[in-house]
Amino acid sequence: MADTITPTCIQTFSGRIWDIADPKVEDVVVDDIVAPLLRIVRFNGHSMSAVSVAEHSLLVAALVGVRAKPYALLHDAHEAYIGDIATPVARALASPTIGTLKHKHDTAIFEAFGLGEPGVAIREEVEEADRIALSFERAAMMCHQDAKWPGLVNVPKGVNPGMFAGDFRAEIDRWCPKVPTA
Repeated sequence: MADTITPTCIQTFSGRIWDIADPKVEDVVVDDIVAPLLRIVRFNGHSMSAVSVAEHSLLVAALVGVRAKPYALLHDAHEAYIGDIATPVARALASPTIGTLKHKHDTAIFEAFGLGEPGVAIREEVEEADRIALSFERAAMMCHQDAKWPGLVNVPKGVNPGMFAGDFRAEIDRWCPKVPTA
């Protein structure tokens, strides 16, 4: 746990102190990831129904092969600590700092779960699945479908991202080589 509480520290679900600026592998606890990701909603809440980041992660994991599953489940785990910074916001800020912050958190989280840095092939597979999941979610949950969003795939009517739902914690336990607990 962080030795000194600094202005960049938060208290996590488990009561730990997490330094946003200096994430540590030994401070990662699965409940500090699962609990917030079940509560953080996608699209900044601008959808007809709420879908959590955890549900989104389950959908992404359903779209990848076995080797990429743990990475897909944890691809947005950093959001448990830094929040869901919507992609358009990150792009509008045009700041490499956000990417660096996400990477620092991902590195600590992956290591805590017994995973190395994902290789290029796994990273690309998860990114493609994330894009497809976004397409599914947008088609199922957004009111106005007339805008054409670059990079998104056409999804047949009636596709429901909820069909990929499951128990987020159980899937982490199933696919990650190690699960850090308090």
